[in-house]
Amino acid sequence: MKGRGRKEGRERKEERRNAPRSCYAGYFQCAEGLCIPEALVCDGELNCIAGNDEENCAREGKARSCFPGYFQCALGNCIPGNLVCDGELNCVTGNDEAFC
Repeated sequence: MKGRGRKEGRERKEERRNAPRSCYAGYFQCAEGLCIPEALVCDGELNCIAGNDEENCAREGKARSCFPGYFQCALGNCIPGNLVCDGELNCVTGNDEAFC
């Protein structure tokens, strides 16, 4: 049984490291664990590394629309219309090049 305490200690540390974290009220938790202010969710800019702060915005009624001459990417951000079908991915999801 010698050394068992060390192994249990490592296991507990691993459990704590992998335990789901939660954010304070008024904050949104990104997939990678980062907490950002809720005001940054569905603002058209990726604030989470995984981009989940801009997912499902249209479904939740938080999507915004773009000014005339701009294209709205799937995640809600707006890009100039001349960047659509230009051969380069300007939307994170690539939908600006999807139907060219």
